[in-house]
Amino acid sequence: MPKCLLAAAFLLLLVACPACGGSGKALSDGQIATQSLITTGDLPGGDDEESGLPPEPCGPVLIFERAGGRSNETELLVFGEERVQEAIGVFSDTAAMDSAYRRLTARPHFECIRGSIAEFNAGEEAVELEPVRSLGLGEKDTLERFLLVGGGTQTQSYVDLEAIQTGRCLASVILLSEADPPTDTLITEVSTTALEPLEDNC
Repeated sequence: MPKCLLAAAFLLLLVACPACGGSGKALSDGQIATQSLITTGDLPGGDDEESGLPPEPCGPVLIFERAGGRSNETELLVFGEERVQEAIGVFSDTAAMDSAYRRLTARPHFECIRGSIAEFNAGEEAVELEPVRSLGLGEKDTLERFLLVGGGTQTQSYVDLEAIQTGRCLASVILLSEADPPTDTLITEVSTTALEPLEDNC
């Protein structure tokens, strides 16, 4: 077949079947946020959902929407003895995403979460913050751990907040652990599970 006819046939195929050989219609930012969320099936031994954490005054969705992003979040997903909740924001430009990332990882947001944890536990326990660190995931990430201390000495539970940014997407992953501290292996496994759909969609 002459090259010009072969090229014409290929062009005709693309016009007749626009989804063939590609992803078809592009997803909206809201659809990307929804499709990129983790599910119980993505988690090791994930088997249930509980009511999510209160959206105010420290919910990540508030931060994402104030920065102009489209967002969605999961309920509290149960796997083994752990709980995890994820929120995702998708932004139209880097400036908006950077603004949301700064707010999500800023000291005032951490203090807001600490106050909410203390209020939820009737103020009887102390809530301590460990130094911020990174797991080296995505284009940038920040991990903050909150320790819920009962009786002034013994840690009763752990709340780990990780912010993960890649492409136009920003994820907030909150991991709740009772009694035993979550290992770095577990934290990395959950965070990597959250990162994979972001890298695919963003």
